[in-house]
Amino acid sequence: MNLKRLSPFALAAITSLAACGQSPRFQWGPTASGTFGNLIVNRGHITLSQQIQFATNSAEIQEGQSEAVLRDLAALLRDNPQIRAIRVEGHTDLRGDAAANLELSQNRARSVAQYLERHGASSVRFEPTGYGITQPLCREDADSCHDRNRRVEFTVTDPAPGQ
Repeated sequence: MNLKRLSPFALAAITSLAACGQSPRFQWGPTASGTFGNLIVNRGHITLSQQIQFATNSAEIQEGQSEAVLRDLAALLRDNPQIRAIRVEGHTDLRGDAAANLELSQNRARSVAQYLERHGASSVRFEPTGYGITQPLCREDADSCHDRNRRVEFTVTDPAPGQ
């Protein structure tokens, strides 16, 4: 859904749904692109407008700070039963022990998958995968860079993009 192409009436309807605590519906397809609440969907990849927050050096989700984006993600998966499998990809920043970061990223990906299953996305097969420090978005030794690298990303794997 491209919000720039929506009529003022449709945009008002989506805005009123969000104001009532309901997420707008997004019809997913392998080549779909658009926005859904706090999510950006682009050809099988789901990007979050804000990061899922975890306790320091832990896989414990800080639900209060992550509630909106997790709610939208669970709703997207629940409302689109054609999404049968999704890879939950955990990443860490470049600081610390590589092996410990790999394990932390795996545990965080698993924690997010379990959260989504408990909140209505139980029909989806989750593939939690930890990448640790291996796929940084930036390499500078700055807090903003560390924050960007600590992330969870999502790729729909069934049906695969383009099918």
